[in-house]
Amino acid sequence: MTISGTSYIPMCIDPRHYLFIIPIASIASALFLHKKPTKIQIYFTTALFVFLSIYSFFGNRFICYYVYMPITLVMVMVTILKDSHQQNKLMAYALLLTLLVLPCELMAKQSYQYNKRRNTLIDMVVNNKENNLVISDMICTRLLRYYDGFSSNSKYIEFSDLNEDLLKKHHGNMTLVLNYHTLALNNMTYDNLPDFASFVLEKQTPVFDKYGVKLYQLDSINLQKQNFVILFKTKNNFDSETPDFWREDCILTQKTSYSGKLSNEVGIYSATFTYPLDSFIQAGYDVIFVNISAYCNCYANTNCAIVVSIENTKNNFCWNSAGITGSIIAYSHWYKFDYTYELHLNGLPSDAMAVIYFYKTDKTKVYIDDFSINFCKQME
Repeated sequence: MTISGTSYIPMCIDPRHYLFIIPIASIASALFLHKKPTKIQIYFTTALFVFLSIYSFFGNRFICYYVYMPITLVMVMVTILKDSHQQNKLMAYALLLTLLVLPCELMAKQSYQYNKRRNTLIDMVVNNKENNLVISDMICTRLLRYYDGFSSNSKYIEFSDLNEDLLKKHHGNMTLVLNYHTLALNNMTYDNLPDFASFVLEKQTPVFDKYGVKLYQLDSINLQKQNFVILFKTKNNFDSETPDFWREDCILTQKTSYSGKLSNEVGIYSATFTYPLDSFIQAGYDVIFVNISAYCNCYANTNCAIVVSIENTKNNFCWNSAGITGSIIAYSHWYKFDYTYELHLNGLPSDAMAVIYFYKTDKTKVYIDDFSINFCKQME
């Protein structure tokens, strides 16, 4: 389920957050059941649920079988019965039983899987004193800290916090935890993991693989793009002037930042990166890869997107964009956006330029920081 009508923003898995719904639903149901429904209301409601059952049968049969079809049968029985007292009693009990089927089954399955996952993480990760660096997604990392009693031990590291400086200071065992359930809550799957985690998933055998949890023991981690050689790289944290970034109309602010004191508030355009491609063309590269990353913070749903434009003073040769909302888990927090564009150099003139910027047309507040761009070639 999602709390947004336009994008997937998962709801909290803790049922205590939704206890307020019970008294509200009870009052609404009591008013409905106490008042005798008219024939038109009954017929219209029955027809509506028949339509929803048919529609969901061809779209999502799970919801059809567990929600819409049982309620449709209840409504058909209510329509057949003529005694309003019997109608109310049947509707009350039947709706209650119908709506309890799916939650009860999900709760039973989820409770079993959760307990299994929890015990696994406690026994093999938290209580394993040999693990002095544990890397996982944001939600799983927070769960591990909770299981560990919020001790002062800082061995639990989120994907986004892992960096070269941390790895240089670290000596000892490392564990990578891939928890499929918490990855989903982070809007992630095994297909869009960070590069180093994808490489481990593909090349290494887990020491544990059960209940949706994969555990990997690591000797080292390479944070560079796997199978890529960096040709050029730059990073703009907006605290000082950065070569190749044009920011004449760029809005710098101290209201919030991921690192340092300043960030870039995106008006229509963010700070714009421009770089000539002649050195890559003259070197004879047919294809290079442009890896773009930035930490983004938005206050509501937005159409903000990264734009990669290849152009010169006369023509635009290609233009591509990718929205940032898939990387945003919750509003008013910083999350890392990562995007790689495959750039074909064949046929481009020697004066072609790569122009890269964030662009939006809505009024949502969006901030970016640590705007990084790498030009890479694939290893032969």
